[in-house]
Amino acid sequence: MIPPSLPCLVAIAVNFCAVLSRADVTVLVDGSGDFPTVQAALDAAPARGRLPHVITLGPGTFREKLTLDSNKGPVHLMGAGAG
Repeated sequence: MIPPSLPCLVAIAVNFCAVLSRADVTVLVDGSGDFPTVQAALDAAPARGRLPHVITLGPGTFREKLTLDSNKGPVHLMGAGAG
């Protein structure tokens, strides 16, 4: 027998994963993404947003020093592959 709360928990997990899997912007090593650098993508993140601003990083190595202003909302960096 399935507990009555299980479908709710599954729906929450699916919704959470859907938020994490969407990309607001993409940064590629060759500069052909939405932003040429990870820092530029971080700078463009909305201030005090409620939903995570998702930045997908393409395959490769990014060599940058990153800073995130304290007025920014939540930011998630997601790797799209290994390089």
